[in-house]
Amino acid sequence: MSRSRDLPPLMALRAFEAAARHRNFARAAAELGVSAGAVSHQVKLMEHWVGRPLFERRANGVFVTSAGRELGAEAGALMDRLAQAAQRSRERRRSGPVTIVSQFSLAAKWLAPRLGRMRAQWPELDLRLNAVPQEVDPANYDGDLFIYFSPGFAAGFVHDPVAESSFAVVAAPALAAGLPTPPRPADLLGQPLIDTVPAIVRWGYDWGRWFAAAGVSAESPACALRFGVFHLAIEACVAGGGFALAPEIMTDWDVAQGRLVRPFDVALPLQHVYHLIVAEEKLARPEVRQVRDWLLDGARV
Repeated sequence: MSRSRDLPPLMALRAFEAAARHRNFARAAAELGVSAGAVSHQVKLMEHWVGRPLFERRANGVFVTSAGRELGAEAGALMDRLAQAAQRSRERRRSGPVTIVSQFSLAAKWLAPRLGRMRAQWPELDLRLNAVPQEVDPANYDGDLFIYFSPGFAAGFVHDPVAESSFAVVAAPALAAGLPTPPRPADLLGQPLIDTVPAIVRWGYDWGRWFAAAGVSAESPACALRFGVFHLAIEACVAGGGFALAPEIMTDWDVAQGRLVRPFDVALPLQHVYHLIVAEEKLARPEVRQVRDWLLDGARV
């Protein structure tokens, strides 16, 4: 049901507020870019609308009445809030897109599923995600925020750890249900295993190391499938193609959705941590700071 508003004439209200603030029609006219006579006319319209004098006209000038002072203070606060709201809208209109550049699998399996929450929180935000498999140099790549392993702290850039993780075994629920109860790591030796061999090998993991950490002698276990990127290995795992050894940060979403399970507690810690990297000059943009703060806080949930 619509609500009717009994508003005063807004041009008259604006002229009255300026006159009450300056306590002078001529100075109010100079601010508004009109004549003093026009201000006087608008003030009379406001007095007619209010039903009482807002100024006393005397030979030596005009004086604000008590009713005028009260209304002037309220109108001034209203004008300030309106100006601030308009300025925020203008800044949002002027703000450009925020581009996040991330390693491909992390973008697909960690960041993309969370962007809906960010969009719901800030629907006016123009957000773009570029997934690039290889490592990039933020100083020579078009983007605002970068999520990668941090090879070193470069001058002029802010580095913040954004995602710590470990490697753990995951499987489709139906496949995991076929293991003995309770399952033992050695039971995987007779199961289809999925391996991932990234182009840039920094992970410090493999199936042999996982079995060793689990107390099982299996230096080179046979793998049914091999992929070059983790998100493809994880999707094959979701489809029941085998047991995969993958970073927990990339499988948390699927585990939470019931698409994957972790049948064992054995995990290998990552030797490197993903960092959120942004140039200091980019942080001058409010929308970049907004996305950065969310990634350092809200995206972890």
